[in-house]
Amino acid sequence: MQLDIRGALTPGLAPVILIFFFLALFDSVGTLVGVAGQAGLMRDGRLPRAKEALLADAVGTVAGAALGTST
Repeated sequence: MQLDIRGALTPGLAPVILIFFFLALFDSVGTLVGVAGQAGLMRDGRLPRAKEALLADAVGTVAGAALGTST
């Protein structure tokens, strides 16, 4: 729990933060769509309640990062 938020928000690190953001986003969406498709949860090419599933993944990612683990 030793986060350096001020140090991470320096202008030089903005591209790195954006890269990690998109990496985590596409990883989560790809996994969610793949698993939901295999499980037969897709309805007309859409995933019902996808917002809740992505929120649960985001909370887990943030909690893991705060505790020092990688995604």
